[in-house]
Amino acid sequence: MKRTHGTMMMALLLAAGCLSMASGAQTAHDEKSQDPSAPLQVSASDSEIAKASAAAARRPDSDAAWVILGDAFMQKARETADSAYYSRAEHAYRKALELNPKCIDAMAGMAWVSGGRHEFEASIDWSKKVLALDPTNGVAEAQIGADLARLEGCTPAMPHFEAAIRLNPTIIGPFLNLGMCAALQGDNALALRSFEAAVRLRPEDLVPLEGLALALSKFPERLPEAIQQFKVAIGFHPRDAKLRGDFGLLLASIGQSEEAIEQLQAVLELEPFPDPQITATLNRLRAERNRPADRH
Repeated sequence: MKRTHGTMMMALLLAAGCLSMASGAQTAHDEKSQDPSAPLQVSASDSEIAKASAAAARRPDSDAAWVILGDAFMQKARETADSAYYSRAEHAYRKALELNPKCIDAMAGMAWVSGGRHEFEASIDWSKKVLALDPTNGVAEAQIGADLARLEGCTPAMPHFEAAIRLNPTIIGPFLNLGMCAALQGDNALALRSFEAAVRLRPEDLVPLEGLALALSKFPERLPEAIQQFKVAIGFHPRDAKLRGDFGLLLASIGQSEEAIEQLQAVLELEPFPDPQITATLNRLRAERNRPADRH
């Protein structure tokens, strides 16, 4: 099935976990290869959990200490996709709320946990509790938008992303999610502005870089910029198969066959089971290149 700009954008952002309060999750290709002879190393999140656990043990009456522990567990959940960390995070956040029923950070943490479990209605309820105490909380607005996008689609979610940006323009997630929704709804100008802002916040991150490249590709007069943006993204993330695949498909669509073949061949080297469109396009381009010229 042919991938449209919208489906590529949705795949890009869903794969990166952008429909959440947090953003910038690593892709599989960002992980360092494991050397069996290398000494075992404790991950940063494990170290944070250990530090936060010790702090909560030293100050069991501190709601802030329990929130920090909950956040450390949630970061580990993001890295490992191990749902057991959601339960540990929930326990820490609820402990904070026992100590301080108006702890905004613990409520936001509960929204994060609920969203991670795909309990979107519960997540929205927790975020609304945050906004009732702090109407200027951009993170809560961003979380509501992400939950609504999962539940009902982009139309009800976009005002919340826009509100989150107004309240806190330093959070990248709302820009990414607004750009994705705008692209899906055909508002290419808004998508472009959103991804440009996201790249300014995280100039080396994969998701904003590819989002901007795809957004630029919707404007024929800006195709050279789109191509350059893809090259910048590949410079930072040379082993991301999806990035190279999307670039190869764009090059193939505008007749740059040799460059497209190079990118699509790289996908096959990186990904053993690529999107069927990648294989089909590469085979077509190779056949066209090898076809003898007509003789007159």
